[in-house]
Formats: sequence, structure tokens, C-alpha cells
Amino acid sequence: NIVIPAKVTFIGDNTFKGCAALTSVEIEGDITGIGASAFAGCTMLGEIELPSSVKEIGNAAFQNCLALKSFEVPANVAIVPEKMFSGCENLESVELPEILNNIAIAAFENCKSLKSITIPANVSSIGNTAFKGCTSLKEFTFPAKVTIADFSLFEGCVALETVTFESNPRVVGDKAFFGCTSLKEITLPASGITEFSWGMFIGAGVETVTFREGIEVLPANFFLGSSLKEITLPAGVKTLMQGAFGNCQNLTSVTLNGDLITIEAGAFLSSAALTEIVIPASVQDLTEFAFVGCEGLTQVKFEGNATAFKNTDEALHALYGGFEPKYTVYYHEGAAGFTTPEWEGFPTKIW
Repeated sequence: NIVIPAKVTFIGDNTFKGCAALTSVEIEGDITGIGASAFAGCTMLGEIELPSSVKEIGNAAFQNCLALKSFEVPANVAIVPEKMFSGCENLESVELPEILNNIAIAAFENCKSLKSITIPANVSSIGNTAFKGCTSLKEFTFPAKVTIADFSLFEGCVALETVTFESNPRVVGDKAFFGCTSLKEITLPASGITEFSWGMFIGAGVETVTFREGIEVLPANFFLGSSLKEITLPAGVKTLMQGAFGNCQNLTSVTLNGDLITIEAGAFLSSAALTEIVIPASVQDLTEFAFVGCEGLTQVKFEGNATAFKNTDEALHALYGGFEPKYTVYYHEGAAGFTTPEWEGFPTKIW
């Protein structure tokens, strides 16, 4: 145990770092700040109460404090700094002040016992990996002012079931929900996001997703390996990038929109449960490798004319060649560019 006397106004960087036997700290005076890594690695520290006079806390101040179960951030602290609680595996509850406006990189990373947290209304930015590895976190609400939710925000949050957007963030970063296996459905904001990010739902448990019109690109690996069962592409999407629906083993229903122009190689890679798909007349570029590995696919139905199809990229041929499914191409009578009884090596039928 240690008592910090009243004359002390600041606890400096690394002051108690690695003091593995320290179990409690009593602060008698009105200190104004705590330096970086001040209590990092104090693995037995189970309790500490900071006075309201504290206005600044340094990076990793309580990193790897394994015995810490609860914490109240002082009322005048505006930023939860980088790695402040990173690795605090037994931290169950944190009370954040109303003045708070920023949660920095990896602030709560690997807080494996944290089940819920209320984000104050003034928070506008949440840094990358802020809640990565919080394996007990079940729900999360983005308050109305959040404009940036950075990459890998909830990566590996296997218990996360509910995500609510009160805000319309401009950015939700790459792999935001990577491996969130309990997240079965999500409604993305009705406005705000202008561009989705790479691999946003890789390996996630999402079965249905509702998102707004106006997004032009569904990025690479967006739903890769997720539990997605059905999808209706919103108006405005023009491009499906490589792996967008890759390895979605439960995907049985896909409704594409009338604005779609390009479907890239591997867009539906190994989505084996998909049996048929309708290609809108707007599509101009459909690579021969779009459905590679879709073993259950038997019908590809074109609503318009034949598209650009053959791919000359030698790397893609080396990667995907020989794995194309043997589906039948259906087209409307009078549609230009198709041939019978085969087109580009696939059998054809009128529909």
C-alpha cells in the first residue's frame, strides 16, 4: 500500500511502473495529473480513487493492472488516452465523465471482463482498437456526436450482440467488427458514412445487415467469412470489390440493384450455398471469376445484354483458374452479345 501526501501535485511518468506487489493507493492531495505508464504493470493494484482535481492522464497509465475491477475517470478529464486500460483483464466497469470528448487508440484493448460501457454524449472520436479483444462486451451505443470510429474497433469482441448508432459517423474503419461472432444483425446509419471500409465484417456473425442508399462501393472482403444469409444491395452501389461476399457459406439470397456496374473477381468467392443470382442490366463488367468456388451455383440470369467477361489478368488466372462453377447462363430473347448453345464456355438458355 502507498499513501501519496497532500503536497504532491503530479505523479510522473513510470513512477510506480512494474510495482507488482502494490495493492492500493491513497491520494491525500489535489493532484492535477498522472504521467504515462505511472501505474502500468501494477498487477495487484485492485483499487485507486483519483480526485476531481485530475485533468490529465498519460498514455498507458494503468496498462496491465490485472487486479483492477472498477474505475471512475475524474470529472475534468476530457480524453481517455492511448492504452490507458489496455490489458486490464479483470476490469468490469468504468465510469466516464460527461466532459469526455475522445477515446484514444487501444484505450480498453483486451479488457476481457468489460461487459458494458456508457459513452458520454460529447465523445466525437473513438480511436483504432479501442475495444479490441473485449471478449465480454455485449452491447455498444455510438452517441450522437461520434464522427470517427477507427479500424479494428471491436475486433475479436465475440460476445458483442447489439450495436446502436445514435450518430452518423463519417468513418467506420477497416475490420471494425472483425470476428464479432455473436453480432447477428446490424442497422448501419441512415446517413453520414460516405464510404465503407475494408473487411468491416470479416468472420462476423451477422445474418442480416441494413444500410443506407448512396454508398457507391462495397469494399474488398467486406463480409468475408461472415454468417450472412441474405442481402439486398441498396441503390447507388456501383462496384462489388474482390471478396466482398467471399466465403459466406450461409448466403442463399442476393438481390443486386439497378445501379451496379462492376462485379470484381472473387466477389462471391466460395459462397457455396448460393444457387442462383440475377445480374441487373446496368452491369457492364462481370469477370469470369466473380463466382469462383460457388459450388452450388447453377443459374446466372442476365436482365440485359452480355457483359465484358473474359479476364486477361495472368495472376487471377493462376489463382482462380479451374475453380469456376459450371452454371447455366440465362438471358432474355433479343439480348445482345449472347450465343447459343454456349456463351464463354457456359451453357445458355432463354428466360
